[in-house]
Amino acid sequence: MLFTAKGNIDLLRISNHIAIVGTRHPTEIGKKFARRIAEIFVDNGYGIVSGLAVGIDTEAHIGALDAKGKTIAVLAGGLHSIFPKENTNLAHRIIENGGYLYLSKQLDPQHFEPHLYKETVFKVDCL
Repeated sequence: MLFTAKGNIDLLRISNHIAIVGTRHPTEIGKKFARRIAEIFVDNGYGIVSGLAVGIDTEAHIGALDAKGKTIAVLAGGLHSIFPKENTNLAHRIIENGGYLYLSKQLDPQHFEPHLYKETVFKVDCL
């Protein structure tokens, strides 16, 4: 078993975090709410924690970054092969802005294992 991470590990020492997770198929209103909720929490001193899935997870990270906040992305795939691919730029943006990528568990970092999504949600809850 391999646990890896990249970015600002000091974010784990911040006591105020809020997890924002949701559907991969949100409505436009759902996307706006996820971004706005993240912005409101960032403005009140919270860090945002979410997966890196498309949908609400993506919007939560974008909202946090747009509000100049810190965000932690809990990954189900490897650091060398961000999944989903369309969030590769978002993952880089998170790191560039002082965020943190946490790989929940990966036996073979070159291959994504879909069954790890449930464990990823659990890790988001724990952080």
